[in-house]
Amino acid sequence: MKSAIKLAALAAISFGATFAAADTITFKNGDKLTGTVVEMIDGKIKFKSPAVGEIVIDSLDVSTFSTDGLIDLQLADGTIVKQQVSAGEEGKISVSSEAGAQQYDISSIKGINPRTGWNGSLVGGFIINRGNTENESYRAAFDINRRSEQDRIRFGGAYNLTRESDDDGGKTSTVDNWFTFGQYDYFFNEKLYGYARLQVDHDRIAALEYRITPSLGLGYQWVEGPVWNFNTEGGVAYVYEKYEDNDDIPDFDDDDSYVALRLAYHYDRRLNDKVLLFHNLEYIPAIDDLNNFQINTDLGIRADLTAKMFAEFKFELKHDSTPAAGAKENDFRYIFGIGWAF
Repeated sequence: MKSAIKLAALAAISFGATFAAADTITFKNGDKLTGTVVEMIDGKIKFKSPAVGEIVIDSLDVSTFSTDGLIDLQLADGTIVKQQVSAGEEGKISVSSEAGAQQYDISSIKGINPRTGWNGSLVGGFIINRGNTENESYRAAFDINRRSEQDRIRFGGAYNLTRESDDDGGKTSTVDNWFTFGQYDYFFNEKLYGYARLQVDHDRIAALEYRITPSLGLGYQWVEGPVWNFNTEGGVAYVYEKYEDNDDIPDFDDDDSYVALRLAYHYDRRLNDKVLLFHNLEYIPAIDDLNNFQINTDLGIRADLTAKMFAEFKFELKHDSTPAAGAKENDFRYIFGIGWAF
């Protein structure tokens, strides 16, 4: 009888220990949270805890963490290892291997249980003025991407519209433009990749019916991680522009095409766990005439409001050195929007 009681007690202890075991995150302020590490994407750790439910934790706030079982760790070189993680020194984790325990910087980990699914963001904004000035401005933008070890796919675009009220009660559009693009990157190694890109632009106010720009080239991913990213690209593009017919201007050429170079870079960096700074630049000069070129650039800041929602402010410049007759070379925009990340 006593033996049966002892076995039952031992089984109960083992059963309780099984359910008591959990992953543990230790924060830089010394706090700890137990539960389950679900995944990490772009430096954001999704963590499920019985105490607080499912939350998203910025890896910049994490001192170390441990797991009760095996997880897939995506290392800096893209290698994925399935290991149990033990707590390490400040800013590190420890992973056992045949060669012994090895520590990794948390900032160098690309992902945890990485997915090959799609993620991105949607941004929308509008301004309505009534009184001395009567107009409405609308903006919608999207960016969708999928990253795997071998390749990367991106789609993006934006639409801008501003309508002014006339004295007779009608509406006149003073801004009406959009662009969209798709890009495929194939990585030859961890850093070097080849890309194919197609972009289409339209600007009704600038009399640009459409500009089609396919391009091919090479890129180099200098840095890729949860804290900051930087890549550069260079290649050859073909530009075809179609403008609205203008019979009032003699010898006006309503279409144009040329071969060009394409030079571009992207930079983003987390200033802290809530704020992201980003900057993009694209320069497309015609090969046979360097005075014929386009510059597309932006500089912005994004602040997280919740785990999914964010506010964004950015400055945007589009320069066309050879615009349609009567159109200006520069378009400046100061844009504020609210976005949703997925």
